[in-house]
Amino acid sequence: MREWYVPMFRLSLAGLLALFGICLPARADFVFVTGADLVGSRTSSDPSELEAGGAWGLPNGFTVHWIIAVASAEGTLWSYHYWFSAPTGGVSHWVVEVSPSFRRSNILEYGLSSLEGPRTFGTGPENSNPNIPGSIFGAKWDPGEIWFLSDRAPIWGDFYARNGVAGDLGRNYAFNANFGWDPDIGTTDFSGWVPTPDTLSSVPEPASVVLLGITVAALGLAYKSRLRRRS
Repeated sequence: MREWYVPMFRLSLAGLLALFGICLPARADFVFVTGADLVGSRTSSDPSELEAGGAWGLPNGFTVHWIIAVASAEGTLWSYHYWFSAPTGGVSHWVVEVSPSFRRSNILEYGLSSLEGPRTFGTGPENSNPNIPGSIFGAKWDPGEIWFLSDRAPIWGDFYARNGVAGDLGRNYAFNANFGWDPDIGTTDFSGWVPTPDTLSSVPEPASVVLLGITVAALGLAYKSRLRRRS
């Protein structure tokens, strides 16, 4: 006879994840942006924060600023605001990383900047992304200051920015210093990333995560106990 407790255990675990609003993010590693980090900046003056070229690579040549805030009482909507300090014409376009499951419908409102994607933006000439160190799945905005409302909570991720100026110092571009790899649970220094939208709509409360862990552990013990009784 088919044992009921194995599928029941799996069903209970799936139900608990749904109950607590926790799902596996599409990016392999992720760390939520919280607290004071919801307001901040990164500058090309610090090579641990940004890598930049052209006039943007000079001291104080390029800075990205952000303010991110919860935009609903339920904590499921987020307001994202990015703007830039850049010489020689400002920013012509900016690509911010999003999770592969991110869709245009996850951006509920946005400002005057035009939006392309989400899709993969790469290194080929058709992408017009000089010196980008690799491909990025993201949303592309142009020009200038960016504001949008999303149902995705912020995690640390990548960006790429450029403009069309190619002076004596070369083309102007910038990207975060840790472009191409993600922080993990042991990371304590996030200066090489910027906040980006992810898979989840809200940051799990610590108490909920602890309660989930206790409940899943209890289910696991019950499952093992049942196996021992049958052996």
